[in-house]
Amino acid sequence: MHNKNIIALSFFYMASYKSSSFSLRRLRPFITLSRTCVVLHATGKTKFYAVAKGREPGIYETWHDCQLQVDGFSGALYKSFTNREKSEAYLRDAMKGDASKDAMKSNTLSKSSNPIPKENKLDEYYHINLNFDGGSRGNGKTVSPIAGSGAVLKVFHKNQEEKIYIRKFIKENNLVSTNNYAEYTGLLEGLKEIFKNHEHILREPTKLEIFGDSLLVIKQVTGEYVCRSCNLKGLYQEVVGMIRKMKEKGVTVEVTHIYRSENSEADVLANEAMDQQKSWKTSPVTHQNE
Repeated sequence: MHNKNIIALSFFYMASYKSSSFSLRRLRPFITLSRTCVVLHATGKTKFYAVAKGREPGIYETWHDCQLQVDGFSGALYKSFTNREKSEAYLRDAMKGDASKDAMKSNTLSKSSNPIPKENKLDEYYHINLNFDGGSRGNGKTVSPIAGSGAVLKVFHKNQEEKIYIRKFIKENNLVSTNNYAEYTGLLEGLKEIFKNHEHILREPTKLEIFGDSLLVIKQVTGEYVCRSCNLKGLYQEVVGMIRKMKEKGVTVEVTHIYRSENSEADVLANEAMDQQKSWKTSPVTHQNE
């Protein structure tokens, strides 16, 4: 009874066996009968899931662990096996770019509208993370509020990670520089940076993930909310237009709401812009992962 490969189905009366709609005779090879229960012996075999393309490529022993690596991941590539040796062999071949065409078709969960050329190796995908934030000291209540935005751009390619820190001071204009205005500005500045200095990436297999702690901005950009504010509409249209252009190029774009505590880097940049009342960006030395 303590074996996890055994399922016990309890009955109060033995009479339930006779009235059951299914035949126990068919299950006789797999069951043990007692006075109060039927014990079914599981016959399933252990499976190994080889993830060639996912968040963390490798071999996993449960579907749940495998799913965490591939679900929602653009171009995910994986396959299940009944023994570890075959899964390891598949993983080696896949990482060399020799996985079969049929496996790629059947095991792709999220497909980009821009097909991946066969000759592209798995490590040639680009992954971009964009975190944005913004704030307004006075939040539109003063005549000349101090407002600023921040954006953190991280570009992952092969085993390298490039970071760009963007600070944007919002100067006086004919619109009210509210918190929402500053949030939109942060997102827009990050997207502009991609088009200005990283547009070549958009011609390659690429996934862009956008993160922000403004629920209003996230839900408007994803279409869950309608943007009716004249103060925000211009920024909204520009942001949505740039995302649309990326999708037309075949880029997979995901927009996700996160908590403020998860967005500290972008928040720091927005405050630096407000403190120094100027706009600038920095790019640390490219980090190479081991």
